[in-house]
Amino acid sequence: MRGWLQGFWLGSLAVVLSGCGGNSSRDGNVDLLDPAQPQYGKTYSEWATEWASYTYRPAPPGCASPFADESGQDCQLYQDPTSPVFFLVGVFGGIARRNACPIPNHKALFFPLLDAMGDNAGLPPQDLRPDSDLLNYMTESFKHFDPSQLWLIVDGRRISHLERGGVPPTRYVATLQAGQNALACAGLPEVEGDFPGYVTGYWALLPPLAPGEHRLQFGATDTSESTTVNTKIIDVEYTFSL
Repeated sequence: MRGWLQGFWLGSLAVVLSGCGGNSSRDGNVDLLDPAQPQYGKTYSEWATEWASYTYRPAPPGCASPFADESGQDCQLYQDPTSPVFFLVGVFGGIARRNACPIPNHKALFFPLLDAMGDNAGLPPQDLRPDSDLLNYMTESFKHFDPSQLWLIVDGRRISHLERGGVPPTRYVATLQAGQNALACAGLPEVEGDFPGYVTGYWALLPPLAPGEHRLQFGATDTSESTTVNTKIIDVEYTFSL
């Protein structure tokens, strides 16, 4: 099974307000847009499936990956210019300090604090997994995520109750055109078609931030039984000006 956690490969990798997702950060009191209600016309789960599709968009010849973008200078690639929401990413493990991401000043920000996703795209026939296996794998992943070990800090203010952004396993379909997707960048240029899978984890959707300098920090800590000391597996920071 192909899938990943924002930190480790796990296999082969909300009030509707007529387009407005609530108050901006102009009052300085930034918080998650309510995950219990649709935001910008979609639930958190639906935005997570959109984000999953976004991760497949890097394609030849450039193949610039948002995950491998150390500075953040390529963060506008593969974004939907008509969307009111701008996607950010974590890392497959370790630390990222991105200080060159040109974030639009009128868009909400959506990103995973800790996530996993899996499908059969690019796998040989003998390794294909039935849908039930994909779902069970993501269900177990979500059960083992500990929301108390997540963090999100916006301009020095820690956001609490991040468990609100939990997205249980949600089905997506990756539609791939041969040679024009992230798997082609990984050396699998013939992969094409529709590949259903599941995405899960904990997510944040922030309102558009006010003009000025901003520092966004987020991540997660691994507290599994196999570790004797808490080990950070995601430690991401974006600094930017609007």
